[in-house]
Amino acid sequence: MKLTEVVKLWQALRQTSARGAKLNLLADFIRNTTEDELPALISLLTGLPDLKLNLRFSVYKLAMAVPTLPLFEPSLEIVEVYRLLKKVANTSGRKAKELLLQQLFAHLTEEELHFLLATISGELRCGVSEGMLVDALAIALNLPKDTIKRQLAIQPNLPTLVTNLIQGKKTVVTPLQPVRLALAEMLPSIDEVYKVYNTRLALECKLDGVRIQAHKKGNTIRIYSRRLKDITDKFADIMILLQGLPHDLILDGEVIGIDKSGKPIMFQQLMRRFGERTHVNVQAYFFDILYCDKPVIDIPYEERYAILEGLPLTRPPRIVTASIEEARKFFHKAIADGYEGIMVKQLDAPYHLGERRDYWIKVKRHYTIDAVIVAAEWGHGRRSSWLSNYHLAVWDESYKSLLHVGKTFKGPTDEEFTYLTKKLLSLKQGESPGIVYVRPELVVEVEFDDIQMSPHYDSGYALRFARIKSIREDKPPYEADSITTLRKIFDKLHGS
Repeated sequence: MKLTEVVKLWQALRQTSARGAKLNLLADFIRNTTEDELPALISLLTGLPDLKLNLRFSVYKLAMAVPTLPLFEPSLEIVEVYRLLKKVANTSGRKAKELLLQQLFAHLTEEELHFLLATISGELRCGVSEGMLVDALAIALNLPKDTIKRQLAIQPNLPTLVTNLIQGKKTVVTPLQPVRLALAEMLPSIDEVYKVYNTRLALECKLDGVRIQAHKKGNTIRIYSRRLKDITDKFADIMILLQGLPHDLILDGEVIGIDKSGKPIMFQQLMRRFGERTHVNVQAYFFDILYCDKPVIDIPYEERYAILEGLPLTRPPRIVTASIEEARKFFHKAIADGYEGIMVKQLDAPYHLGERRDYWIKVKRHYTIDAVIVAAEWGHGRRSSWLSNYHLAVWDESYKSLLHVGKTFKGPTDEEFTYLTKKLLSLKQGESPGIVYVRPELVVEVEFDDIQMSPHYDSGYALRFARIKSIREDKPPYEADSITTLRKIFDKLHGS
């Protein structure tokens, strides 16, 4: 298959607005793609997630350096283009990478070059999400969608996953391969939890920190973020905790910042740990285990926790109870002790990778949601140099599209306004007078006083007195909340 055919698909996807029509286009195209070509196709359509070119911001300069674009017929096959891009990724030195990329550009037509620039720079803008690609693969390969989603949670790189699917390889949880961690639903009160689940439940204090997954294989230890980035160098002190353990492990946990007296510090202060010159003392808590010499994600939570208890690691305060009165006391004590709420967990539940399930439920002190910023407005007066009014969105029920729930300019400090402006401009996709539209990548924790029904937003709801509590760069956009969470809070607030 020639690259020009993929370019035509890309152009057709950009001109198609309906999700169903896009899905059909993708599925039909994948059906006509050979097994050798499919990994290349998926990589090109998803911004080359399996290749680290490290040239994203210089590709346009490189393209301009190509003397003249040829007028000959398109000839490059996508497998060949993919092979050349792999060669660029595996080449050391910026100049050597740029030379290889220029040589590739010189053999492309104008339309092919436009497509490849968009791929490398992450600016495809054709409305193809990971979820849509999973749906299209399920249709085209005649595989259950849930099977692909589970495999993707274990191997979150789509091109690599497609290769495994073609070869019939089953991806399994294994140390040093980061996975997508379990996510929680939210209920507005502990009473609501026990109304839905009238049984014994585990309750543990909810930490306001950075989610981590700690991997140990032999003497090798790696710490990964919830975004699957290797952050081992930021947490050398946590590595020391794991070095003496006699098992190969994957642990799910949270890191909080502490002051000199050992008391927790605010999340935003902890995030300074990720700066180049700032040191913040931390404490690691571990609350689940995915691997202990073998995968344990499919055994009940109660059994997993028993394994975790056998390890000399710090765990959050926790009780197991069927009593709503005891649960209320635990919740109120957690709040009094400075925690942001509690996590409630079903004892017989497996560890569900990568998706929000009611196996875990969070109950917080204040009404908050994690929302995605989809646009921002330039401020006025003192704020005229900042993007300072943020358009907020949550996912629909299927986590396939974002729904607007309001705006806010409250919460950030001057330093954070400056940072948000720079960050959002780097995600810019378009602009109209006074408004910058951005790729939906940045998650913020939003606190609010109420929710109203609203015809002005496509979600049907609007947050009242919303304010940004924290910038959650540690969270990928798919971990933001959904409209289902908003409805539950609305029902609680308005007695529905």
